[in-house]
Amino acid sequence: MRVFSSRGLLRRRTLAAVGAVVLACALMMFASGAPKAGALTESESESSHLAQSPILRAVALEEADDGNASSSSSLGVSPTKQKIEIVAGSTYQGAFELINTGTDHLDVRLSAAPFSLKDGNYDDLDTQTETPQTQLSRWISFDAEQITVPAAQQITVGYNVAVPLDIPDGGQYATIFAEEASPRGGTVKLLNKVGMLVYAHPQGQTREDLRVVASDMGGFWHWAGPVVTTAAIENAGNVDSELEASLVVTDKLSGTIVYESPDDTVTLLPETSYELTLAWDDVPSWGMFELTQSVSGPGVAHSQSATILVLPLWAVVVLAAIVILIVVQVRYFRSIKRQRQRQGKHDAESEENDE
Repeated sequence: MRVFSSRGLLRRRTLAAVGAVVLACALMMFASGAPKAGALTESESESSHLAQSPILRAVALEEADDGNASSSSSLGVSPTKQKIEIVAGSTYQGAFELINTGTDHLDVRLSAAPFSLKDGNYDDLDTQTETPQTQLSRWISFDAEQITVPAAQQITVGYNVAVPLDIPDGGQYATIFAEEASPRGGTVKLLNKVGMLVYAHPQGQTREDLRVVASDMGGFWHWAGPVVTTAAIENAGNVDSELEASLVVTDKLSGTIVYESPDDTVTLLPETSYELTLAWDDVPSWGMFELTQSVSGPGVAHSQSATILVLPLWAVVVLAAIVILIVVQVRYFRSIKRQRQRQGKHDAESEENDE
């Protein structure tokens, strides 16, 4: 009777183990229907890549009136940003290129505007608010505020920066805008607007100081989607500073480098913070890897490493099922052993009583 009871117990425990496996598989199927926390969707991955040049994204080519835009004209600017050195009481002369890739000539209006961030947000450029660091827009002038760019050509446009004798400490920032204006039905419609950022450093009045205030290398186990690392960077200086960041992934078993992020540079404005995101997209199905995130710039040289285990969820479920079945079997055989020991002891006592 006891042996029969143990077999029934084994069946019940085996059914419990199978039920646990089924539940785990159901959870796996449910989880696979939604992206893992921290994983990037296709659009988010593109945004992450663009985030490496956060300010340039804000002055990309834009059309003020899509319905009236001319398909035969397109206005561009090169470069999209310039860094200049200015001296108090002197005049700086600079230049940039305006490009017309269309088949019609373009009448272009030139202007300068302040350049800062709204509430420190690198996704939101402020070209309206004046601060002590945006006085540069007042100092910029052009030989002509309206020019014509011939079809399929590019021209060089000069600008002057008349620097006062008394200027604030730290960097100065402005945007030079070029707006296309063309008469349409007796009215003027803005068709294209492009901009070039100007970063000005006064001589002898700058302080560069970047700091890594936090970083996150993700968890140890990774089962789906890109591997993402982040770092919070603070610019405590009084001028813009360039930050270089990279992510290197090494296979722990072979010691070979399987991924190295392309060289990228981020420009941080003074007294602002920025969250840097680095992603490894082509993650294999399984393996153990070491992540090394490096951040360098004026006043900072930060490097952090972490080990991750890449294992798909179905493999974890299978391993968990195997472990559960092993535990059930071990407990069963221990139960059988204890049962036989008790049975042997009982038989010995019965023989002694018979004698």
